[in-house]
Amino acid sequence: MDYIGIKKNMNLALKKYTNFETDEFEGVEQSVTIVKDQLDVLAQMFHNFNSTDYFNGSPKEQLACLNRAVEYVQLTEDLETRFMAAVKRMKQAFNLCSSIQSTFS
Repeated sequence: MDYIGIKKNMNLALKKYTNFETDEFEGVEQSVTIVKDQLDVLAQMFHNFNSTDYFNGSPKEQLACLNRAVEYVQLTEDLETRFMAAVKRMKQAFNLCSSIQSTFS
């Protein structure tokens, strides 16, 4: 759904700048690969983090676990920078998949 009237222009821009018509499926496959790779990166970053409460706890325990995860990522500037870069790449890849999917809707 296009509530603010930009869908058409966004799709035109995607077509112009991403060679959308010929590479749409390759773009999706590539985006899925990027998301999977970044999930692996994040899993490695959180290898020593105990996330049991998030998956098995009450809503309050889940929230506390998320707060601990934020603190964990901010332990070092390097870890925080790597985390933000991985999340940014995942978001960009997800947005590409979402925009391609919306053109088929």
